[in-house]
Amino acid sequence: MSGPTLSRRRIMQLLGAAGVTAAAMTAEADPAMAAAADDSPAAGYRAPTGLAQDSPAKASALAWITANADQVTGLNSEIWENSELSLREWKSSLAEAAFLEKAGFRVEFGTAGFPTAFTATFTSGSGGPVLGFSGEYDALPGLSQNKGVGHHDPREYVHDPFAPSYGPGHGCGHSA
Repeated sequence: MSGPTLSRRRIMQLLGAAGVTAAAMTAEADPAMAAAADDSPAAGYRAPTGLAQDSPAKASALAWITANADQVTGLNSEIWENSELSLREWKSSLAEAAFLEKAGFRVEFGTAGFPTAFTATFTSGSGGPVLGFSGEYDALPGLSQNKGVGHHDPREYVHDPFAPSYGPGHGCGHSA
């Protein structure tokens, strides 16, 4: 059974019209939800201010990102091309860990008992900031993971991180 597809914006409008999300649709509760509920691109939304004040630490971080933009973009592309399912992100987690180790982080795998999860620690001096992030890079089964594809074109998935080659016909996610 197929029917018309609804956009996220249209679903939010319908829920808002039904009174389901009236409280959450205000800019004070969630500015992004309020902006998504309106047809105009920026209706009523004002970006928060004062969240990222200029500082030497911010300048240093931005300089590092600028200097390493090609490597960051390359890592992003590599993870996308791996398209590994949840809890099987072997190549992606190894690629990210290698990237962080090259940047001076100490990497320990097995965080929270998950073999592909890791903790990366960078120490310089004492009393500095502690940053944490969660890399969410698992693919969803049966969905298109190929770049620029606007139709249903799911990849094949091979979960062996030690498979000998990854080209057409070898289960890298591309059909033969």
